[in-house]
Amino acid sequence: MATLQDVRKEVRKLVDKLPVSELEHARRYLEFLSIQPDPVRQAILNAPLDDEPVSEEDRVALRRARKAVKSGRVVTNETLKYELGL
Repeated sequence: MATLQDVRKEVRKLVDKLPVSELEHARRYLEFLSIQPDPVRQAILNAPLDDEPVSEEDRVALRRARKAVKSGRVVTNETLKYELGL
C-alpha cells in the first residue's frame, strides 16, 4: 500500500507530464477536489443509482419524447424562459 507521501509524489509527476493545454483544467479540478466537503455534494455523489424499474407508462413517454425530438417539435430553453417570463 502506497503512503500518502508516495501518492503525492505520483500526483506531482503526473502533473509534470501534462500537456500545457491541460494545465488549467487540471488546476481547476484539483482546486475543486481540495474544497472542504460540502455535505449536500457528498450526499449527491454517494447517492445510490435509481433502481426503480421503468414502467410501461415511462416507456410510452420516452418513445413519445424521442419522436418529438426527431420531428423537431421541441422548444429551446431560451424560448421557454421567454414564454414563462423568466
